[in-house]
Amino acid sequence: VMAQGAGRLELQVQKVMTDKIHSLGTSDTILDAIAVMAAKKIRRVAITADNGKSYAGIVTNKDVMRLLDSAYSYRVMRPEDAFKIKLLQVMDAGFGTIDAEEDVRAAAWQMMTFGFGGLIVMKERPVGIITERDLIHRACKIKGSDFLKDAVHPQDDTSDKPSW
Repeated sequence: VMAQGAGRLELQVQKVMTDKIHSLGTSDTILDAIAVMAAKKIRRVAITADNGKSYAGIVTNKDVMRLLDSAYSYRVMRPEDAFKIKLLQVMDAGFGTIDAEEDVRAAAWQMMTFGFGGLIVMKERPVGIITERDLIHRACKIKGSDFLKDAVHPQDDTSDKPSW
């Protein structure tokens, strides 16, 4: 709903993003990711390369659960070995970025179109992450409960091409 339509929603990404990016390196393990996700109560961890100078991918709680399910259910490896797998082997190298001052409709469209659960938010450098939850929960908290209902109007252009 939020991704479709021609008009801006007049809410910048930086207003709803999570402003703290939790990250690990490509040589860290699944167990390291689990520890960060549990301690910080998050579902995504950015994976950095070049000693933290660039982003290489994202690992989600779903990635971790799929790996552990394979280890336990299909016995493709010893369960204790699954926790030692390097994030480089598990991370999703496909991730998107968006400018902090862009409208949330652009973020929603990019997530929907490319299947990203979150985007790295940029303002000359990474300043946060915006997730599906941020789009719904925080946007509605800021704009009110009718925000989503009012986001798409029948007269809006709902083609695959964004207006921006």
